Amino acid sequence: MGSYGEVVKAVTERYDSACSEEVDAVVSTDPKGRFDRDGGDIRAAYGHSVEVSLDDADGGTPGRLYHGTARGNVEPILEEGIVPVGRNEVYLSETVDEARKVGERHGDPVVFEVDATGLEAVERGDGVYAVETVPPDALSLVQEFA
Repeated sequence: MGSYGEVVKAVTERYDSACSEEVDAVVSTDPKGRFDRDGGDIRAAYGHSVEVSLDDADGGTPGRLYHGTARGNVEPILEEGIVPVGRNEVYLSETVDEARKVGERHGDPVVFEVDATGLEAVERGDGVYAVETVPPDALSLVQEFA
């Protein structure tokens, strides 16, 4: 974890119009739970590209999760499963809609349903779960969007 005060200082120095109340609002109202604040410390809850140690949330894992991606990734995913690309974990969504939004960031979105039974999934944010990989036999293509 890093110092929350240092983050606020860096943001307010970088953006003249920013103030500590706005930083507080972003951290506390982020709908995806991207930030983990503990008193005077803060860290990213997920999305790391470097190795970090995070406490595992123990809220249980839904039996079905979803992964959004671009149409061009369908064949490799069906052959190899889902593997982290540029990150340390694979991130899955709790809903088809959230997965579709993730897929839209990468192009024409498609959504895979993931049978999470037997996967060691850890909740990293509101409705966001992390796993090491997803094997091809745990996947089914549920929706393509035009």
